[in-house]
This record gives sequence, C-alpha cells and structure tokens, in this order.
Amino acid sequence: MNLIKVEKQTGAARLHRKYLIIDGGDFKFKYDHEMDGSFIEFKSTLEDVFKDDVFTYRDLQRRELSKVARINNIITIKEIEAEQGTKEWLSARIGIITASRTPFDSKGKPIPTYLAFVNEKVAEAFMKNNDGIPNEKFTTEAMQIGTDLEHYGIERYEKVSKNKVETRNLLVADGLMLGASPDGVVTDGKNNIEINVEVKSVLLKTFIGEIVDQVVTKRYNTQVQVQMYMLTCDITHLVTQCQEVSGKPLDIIISIIDRDEEFIENMIETIKKYEIDFKRRYNMLEGMVIQ
Repeated sequence: MNLIKVEKQTGAARLHRKYLIIDGGDFKFKYDHEMDGSFIEFKSTLEDVFKDDVFTYRDLQRRELSKVARINNIITIKEIEAEQGTKEWLSARIGIITASRTPFDSKGKPIPTYLAFVNEKVAEAFMKNNDGIPNEKFTTEAMQIGTDLEHYGIERYEKVSKNKVETRNLLVADGLMLGASPDGVVTDGKNNIEINVEVKSVLLKTFIGEIVDQVVTKRYNTQVQVQMYMLTCDITHLVTQCQEVSGKPLDIIISIIDRDEEFIENMIETIKKYEIDFKRRYNMLEGMVIQ
C-alpha cells in the first residue's frame, strides 16, 4: 500500500478545485463533490477542508503500515554501560553503523560513497582486532562546543516541555550491525519510551536556517530515524539551540519528527547489504595476513 497522493489539476483563479487522487483506497469525502474516475472536483472554498481530510487519512494509512512494519522489524537491543567518548564507548562502535554517521540517505538507500564507507569501517575493525591503532576521530571546535553545551539544551527543553529527560547509554542492536547514542528519552513512567530527545547546538547562521527552512531538522532526520528504530518509539523532539550567545540569548527550537516506517524498511535492507560487504572485505584482508 502506498500512502495517498493528490495532485492539483487547476489554477487558483477557478471557482472550483480539481484534484487527481492516487491510491485513495477508502478515502471518504464529507462534502458535495463530483468524481470522474480518480478526479475529484469541489468548491474552492472547501480546499482547506479537503487538505485536512487528506492529511488525516494519510496518518491512518501510516499507522496501518507501522503495525505491519513493526512486526517484521522487531530487534533486541543491548545497552553498553560506557560513558560517551570513552575508549570503551568508541571500541563498541567500531565496525558498526551508528546513527550519527550512516551509509544511507534520507530515504534509507545507499549513499554514493557507500563503498568508501564500508572500506573505512572494515579498516577500523581490522586495526582494532589485530593490535593496530585505528585513526582518531576528527572533532572540530564547533562539534566539541556543541557537545559541551548539550546539557543546557536538555535543561531548557525540560523547562519548556515539562518533560523529564532520562539518559541512555550506547545502544547496540543484537543481530544487526547498528548502534545509536540518544541524548535523552522521555518515558511514560513505566520505562516505556515515548519520545526520543536529540539536541543540536549550532552556529547562529544555521540557527536562522532552522527558524526559516528547518535546515537542522532536515539534516538530522536520518540520525533520529535510526534512534527511533533503536528505541522503538514514534516521536523525536529535535532541540536546536544557538551556541553563539549574544547579549540577548535565543530560546531553543523544538521540532517534532515522526517515525518513518518506509525509511526504516529501506534502512534495514541497506544494513543487511552492508553486513555482507563488510564481512567479505574483512575476510579478504584476513587472507592477506602473513603467517
């Protein structure tokens, strides 16, 4: 089942609106309209009502898709008891795909530099397992400042949202080469995770871009989709704060991102491909070791 899609067929000057409906299924209309195959026409004053109905129906479709996908994509998660950035934490991440850096795009499909990503991960794992020294991770000054300011974003988020944020350690999927380190989670009081909380501390120019065009939300959608999959939750609150504080500090922006099951389906296929490519390349290297 594809989600309902509508395409506008007429210009704004007309008194009536005409749309082409694709894969409408059991979509119901609440007002007078005329149908001609997959085309619907109605008074232009009802256009907003029509759009609201489409969004509501699409949400119902997504929930149905989510039920099926969740059954097919159940995983077991292990939590690594190591503080973020420590040698133990870094060691546990070697070789696996992590939410912060992935070989798939915004649709869950392999990126153009996918093979280079695989080779880099194989090299890391091979060096570690053969007493070598993997390359140190590169951290810019802005990245370090963002990490240092993370707790301010959490504190402000708790005050604004009235949600209590709990910490989680590195999460690693059992049977899947995937990991994630959420900044925090909100639970229902019974240890069921309701919201994934991710904090981004950005430069002023990027902060402005988030206000106007949601550039931060778009940039980190892939990361939070992985986190939601690992946490088995449906919502992320992406907290954006400005790390360049002037005489008039700026408040945080809280963007809500929904779980995307279509992305997750594609992501899992890409990870399975990654696992095959990773093992083949690693075994080739093992065969090159001089005895």
